[in-house]
This record gives sequence, structure tokens and C-alpha cells, in this order.
Amino acid sequence: MIDIEKIIEYWKYHASYDMETAESLFNSGRYPYCLFMAHQAIEKLLKAQIVKIIKNHAPYGHNLLRLAELGELPFSKEQMEKLA
Repeated sequence: MIDIEKIIEYWKYHASYDMETAESLFNSGRYPYCLFMAHQAIEKLLKAQIVKIIKNHAPYGHNLLRLAELGELPFSKEQMEKLA
């Protein structure tokens, strides 16, 4: 049996780490890489939400729109456009 809480904490920890990395890259002016790491952080938070809902491992993939849908979060149309 899988430990759902452990998997959720895994995704949240790594999302936090990626966001710290994004902030560091932003502060050093490395904007393209900053955006990449911010994307990674968002992806991992969405996967934590999905695990919370489905009580199983998150799906593979990097499409933030699809992950947002699976995460069943009440994003506005504007927020979904930004995720795209």
C-alpha cells in the first residue's frame, strides 16, 4: 500500500525547492531558466493536489492545463490562460 501523505509531501517539498531555485535565478537575471523552474514548481504542486484527490500516484506529463483540470481546483479563465 502506498503512503499518500508521503507522496504529497514529496511533491510539495520539491515544489518549494524549485521555487527557491526560480527566485535565485530571477535575482541573478537568468529569466528563461527562472520561468522553467517556476513551471516545475507549479507542476509539482498540481501533482500534489492530484494525489490528494485520486489517492494514487500522479500522472506523468507536464501540461499544466491538464494537471489543473485533474486537480479540480477552481481556476478562473484568466488563470487557466496564464497556465497555458
